[in-house]
Amino acid sequence: MKRKWLNEIIILGITIVILFFILKDNFSSTIKIMGSINLFYFILAILMYAGVFTVEAYIMFLLIKEYKKNYNFKDSFKLSLMTKFFNGITPFSSGGRPLQVFELKKTGVRMVDGTNVIVQDFVIFQISLIIYSIFAFIINAIFKIFPTDGFLFSMTVLGFIINTVILIVALIFSISKSLNKRIIDFFINSLYKIKLIKDKENAHEKCSKLCDEYYNAFKDFKHKKDLILKCIIMELIAITLFYLVIVVVFLALNVKTTHILSLVIASNFIYLTGCYVPIPGGSGGIEYAFIHYLETFVTTSGVLSSALIIWRFATYYLPTLVGGIVFNINRKKNQ
Repeated sequence: MKRKWLNEIIILGITIVILFFILKDNFSSTIKIMGSINLFYFILAILMYAGVFTVEAYIMFLLIKEYKKNYNFKDSFKLSLMTKFFNGITPFSSGGRPLQVFELKKTGVRMVDGTNVIVQDFVIFQISLIIYSIFAFIINAIFKIFPTDGFLFSMTVLGFIINTVILIVALIFSISKSLNKRIIDFFINSLYKIKLIKDKENAHEKCSKLCDEYYNAFKDFKHKKDLILKCIIMELIAITLFYLVIVVVFLALNVKTTHILSLVIASNFIYLTGCYVPIPGGSGGIEYAFIHYLETFVTTSGVLSSALIIWRFATYYLPTLVGGIVFNINRKKNQ
């Protein structure tokens, strides 16, 4: 609990610093613009992002149903909200996956099955993100929307490479039983040498059994092509909704734009740039990429900083807050 509060204090501190640099040159114009926000489009932006994690929750629901037939969508939706909270307060959004395995176990899903669900969901997201990113790079190369010779674009390409490598590694771990066992053997032997494991043979036997179960389950999943294709299509829809939020944010600020495709490309590049900044929420990297990719479309003083504040509120701060509330309510119910 102390660690959770520490993370929240760190996030608050980072947010204050970032807001200071965003607003220091155009504070009055930003406040004036935000004071005239169109509430309809502001609420629509929030609802669109709610649609994003609703689709993600449904994908998770479909995957869990393969292991627990009586699992219901309500639990998947609640789990999706809590995941937003733990992803939001941990570097690299690393806290959500362990939470999902833990919460699924409490509903009767075996840990090995829960791990399979999480890996399958992660692989589906990574495949969808890479498909989208390749599309974005191709469109940008054809229409020359954003320059490709600067530091920012280099960081975007690096983000794409990191995501691609992580997907490849995840697939290798999932399809290579022998590699999994060698890695498990290495860790067990290391832990045995430093006396953290007393019965090495028993640990080997248990982990080998789990490894076999995990490998066999993923092997079965690979043959469920209809389910995989359905989940990828749904994930692409969720990503599209996420990328379109910025269009609605501009409408909320009474900025009409015809550059919808360009804004979608920019949103993809912003995500790739910031997703592996080692700070909760990719803070700093996300804001930097947002300002510099979207300054091409907005030149009015205060509009871009206003858009950033509203966009981050709708897609990061509010989901993290709501997820935290849901998590605490759920924790108190289980006490």
